[in-house]
Amino acid sequence: MMGANSFAAFLKEYLGMELRDYKEYEKFLSEVNHNTGTLTYAGPKFLKRYFIANFLSPDSAPVLPFKPYVESMIRMCAITEEEGILGAIIKSVGIAHDTMGTNLVAYEACRTVNQYASGLSPMTPYDIYLEWLKDPTKHNFIRNIIKKTKMTPEEIFHSFPSLELLQSRHVFDPAIANNHISIFRLGDHQNL
Repeated sequence: MMGANSFAAFLKEYLGMELRDYKEYEKFLSEVNHNTGTLTYAGPKFLKRYFIANFLSPDSAPVLPFKPYVESMIRMCAITEEEGILGAIIKSVGIAHDTMGTNLVAYEACRTVNQYASGLSPMTPYDIYLEWLKDPTKHNFIRNIIKKTKMTPEEIFHSFPSLELLQSRHVFDPAIANNHISIFRLGDHQNL
């Protein structure tokens, strides 16, 4: 275990990165109120995600990513008049994937928005995806979803994702997480 100053020095020396706005926490894992989709204790945050203890199944990774409800819902509400119902459909799919199945309140909100908006449009999420690809102002949103999920557009936009699908992406695979640590100094990779 290392403190914030030691971690900042490690990042600077080995990876050439500067850690800004850091502080030390009492606990690594954040605590969640699953009824409200909010944090009761906020630990470290990395790439807009907090770390929480596995609550899904024994097969899931011991630590899971979590994004509070409010952050997801602000993005959900940011639908322009031009995007309209189609924007609600496509954003609800994207934000549901972004919940990663760990914030059940945010996921249910996305599902509710998707059901309502889908009832007002004959287009499927995949039809909307194909249409939005042609519009340079909407193309970036689509590209970001694909980049974040590391899935094909067909997989993402086939339909609204089930909670089981999202949670299955957290299954712990010891072959991938083999605890093999490789340490190199900045620039060492050029000699490989």
